[in-house]
Amino acid sequence: MKNKALMMAALFIFAVMLAFSATGCFSVALRETRGDAKLPPIDPADGVPRDAEAELYYRLGSSDKLIAVRQTISVRANELTETAVLEALASVPKEHEGLLVPAVADMEDIVDVQLDGDILYVTLSEKFTDKTEMQRRIDELERSRDDISSDEYRSILQAIRDEHYSSVRLSIYAMINSLLSATEAERVQLLVDDGTGRGVRVSRREFGLEPQSSGTNSDILEPLKRFESVTAGMGDIASYFLNCLVSKDYDTAYAMLSPVSGRGEKKPSADEFKTMMNALCTVDDYEILGYLESKKGEFTADTRLSVSYADGRPRILYNVKLTAYEISGVCKFDFDALYKTLNDRR
Repeated sequence: MKNKALMMAALFIFAVMLAFSATGCFSVALRETRGDAKLPPIDPADGVPRDAEAELYYRLGSSDKLIAVRQTISVRANELTETAVLEALASVPKEHEGLLVPAVADMEDIVDVQLDGDILYVTLSEKFTDKTEMQRRIDELERSRDDISSDEYRSILQAIRDEHYSSVRLSIYAMINSLLSATEAERVQLLVDDGTGRGVRVSRREFGLEPQSSGTNSDILEPLKRFESVTAGMGDIASYFLNCLVSKDYDTAYAMLSPVSGRGEKKPSADEFKTMMNALCTVDDYEILGYLESKKGEFTADTRLSVSYADGRPRILYNVKLTAYEISGVCKFDFDALYKTLNDRR
């Protein structure tokens, strides 16, 4: 009987507690602890695939200039826009294959990406600054040192080093400018994986950058802003195209041709282009006298060409107009008009 009374009392107390809990009398007050844990802000776009506008920078062939191509990139759900930009830089648009060079050779070169305030931290793999190929070429040069003069040796050695650091430097320019065009970051701090997944700061020379003119740590790489004066202008593009013709690099020259001429003629196939050029003439030298934008998206370069026709006759051709059209952000040349000029003046 006593046990039954105790059980009834316990049930009564439990029922009272449930009633008070429903009215909030026993609700627990949660205290916000600002210092205990700093949670990242929630982006409303997280978890939703989306598109982002970006100005992506690629190297113009083997030149020391970049080409900016405005693209819409796809950002996967829960993916950082910055990561999507870097993935886009690992390949070039199909219509510019054979001409533009990706800034990122492989996404495995990117170890980590984090945004902190207005600084974007990008950790690169050790492979990004690897000098194995440069050293292989230097070793090969050393083996033939006795066969060349001292001046020639120093010249080739410097060219090998310049080529390596120019490639690294242009990749850095392209990454920095592309990332800053599409994100809220104002500067980018590049780090290099120390082998454990932790990014460490390195010297500017590792990326082919000159030390800063002042400061106690003038050689340590600080956060970088957008690089100006690295984008190819019309003169740079015209020079690169003509250099390809002079060196008979017809594969690259072909990639620089507009798919359709001003008269609506489609460009020939790559094999036809080579055959037509070899049967007509070779371009031996050139001079660009000026260039202008005749209308939006159309450019004309005024040139003087030194050519040798297939029958052996050398000629200097004055006032040869190179017309280019902007195709998906890249100037490409009207081969139909150029071929007609070369053929008519033979």
